[in-house]
Amino acid sequence: LSLMGINLVKGRYLDDRMATDSQSCVINVKAANMLNIDNPLEETVRGRKVVGVVEDFHSFSLLNENNPAQIVLNKPTYIHHFVLKTTEKGEEKAMAFAKDVWKEYFPDNQPEMLRVKDKINSSFRDEDKLNHIILFFCLISIVLATIGLYGQSLFSISKKRKEIGIRKVNGATSYKIVMLFLRKYGLLTVLANVISLPIVLYSLDKWQSNFVYREDLTYKVILISFLLSMLIVLLTVFKNSLKSSNTNPVKVLKCE
Repeated sequence: LSLMGINLVKGRYLDDRMATDSQSCVINVKAANMLNIDNPLEETVRGRKVVGVVEDFHSFSLLNENNPAQIVLNKPTYIHHFVLKTTEKGEEKAMAFAKDVWKEYFPDNQPEMLRVKDKINSSFRDEDKLNHIILFFCLISIVLATIGLYGQSLFSISKKRKEIGIRKVNGATSYKIVMLFLRKYGLLTVLANVISLPIVLYSLDKWQSNFVYREDLTYKVILISFLLSMLIVLLTVFKNSLKSSNTNPVKVLKCE
């Protein structure tokens, strides 16, 4: 328990040097709450005296709820797994040493050595793949939307060349003309965010219902996504609107 960094809440860890601890146990907080034990160190669980209470921990991935646990000392007939704690620099030396010791006792069997970090990450492999897929399609969607918006704004602004020319003849500055288009597309972006937000929240709620632990969508994330979408739209439209606003109105009105 101490090796894995599972902290004590009450009492002490089990000690294999104490003969009495072979009939003792340590439980986690969830087990104590489930059994409705006020003072666990004065109780027995399944015939074993409780000598310590540790914080709750996950035996499996975070996709599952942590379970009530009773930890006991046991002398197994066969050792299937053992855990080594090393420094980052000394990891390779420790693994080489462990393999040499293993070969002394089991020369015919090769040990399978895994990093705890890699083992934990493997339990989230599906979620990691889904994350990469969503990110990929989000980038594709942004690129396609930006290209489409650029083309649409270019077409829309070209249709208003005469209007722009008349406004400039009547004293409108390039700044006012650019702001006219930015305001229009800015309002459309706000409307798009208002429509999409309930869909996003509903989809997120449905997806997170598969998990024990959930993370609500914060206002900060919503605000950042809104500002990012607004920035992309305005920058895309800005170039076309600025170019049209700087066109000589005399030439435009002659052509029209």
